[in-house]
Amino acid sequence: EIYTLSLHDALPISRVADLHARYRQPILVEQYVDGRELYVSLLGNGDAVTALPMHEVDFSAMPAGAPHIVTYDGKWDPASQEYKGTRSIKAEVEAAVAERCAAAARAAFFALELSDYARIDLRLAADGTPHVIDVNPNCDLSDGAGVCRAASFGGLAYPDLIDRVVAAAMSRHERAKTNVVRDRAAASTRAAVRAPSASGHPTAAASRSRAAASAPD
Repeated sequence: EIYTLSLHDALPISRVADLHARYRQPILVEQYVDGRELYVSLLGNGDAVTALPMHEVDFSAMPAGAPHIVTYDGKWDPASQEYKGTRSIKAEVEAAVAERCAAAARAAFFALELSDYARIDLRLAADGTPHVIDVNPNCDLSDGAGVCRAASFGGLAYPDLIDRVVAAAMSRHERAKTNVVRDRAAASTRAAVRAPSASGHPTAAASRSRAAASAPD
């Protein structure tokens, strides 16, 4: 549960203690970053991870004085002021800013060992620094959801988006199978080199291996 105290005032230690006593679980205190909220959708794995065009939350219709954050009501309650006051639009940013945001998103993707697709939520501070505020490893892939919207900004139709995700997963699976076969073969070779023959002497393969290792260059 998110309990908003104030976005501008310092949080007294006594208030943390009160919250801890009330909820009986760890309390997460985060700094509020005032700035644009940008979403970076990623597809692929390894060097092939690519960023789709970003979209952002437009808070311009929020009531005066309301904090520019996406609350639970803002996401799920159409009758709430937060829901009515926010909408998702294509993010118009300079190329350098887009690359910094994509780099931050990819760093989070790799740090958390994600795969195939994800959405990374950022806050862009006034100095142009992107701050990761949320990582969605299995975000909504339904038609019309955020990743689908980002894909459409890049001219990628919904069926093609799903094809890209499936292709990334299948390629990752094939690489994993190849690595397993390779590792098993290497392990078998090492075991054969180490194992003595029935006579107690090293096998011919082991002898050749040791001879090769001791031969001068």
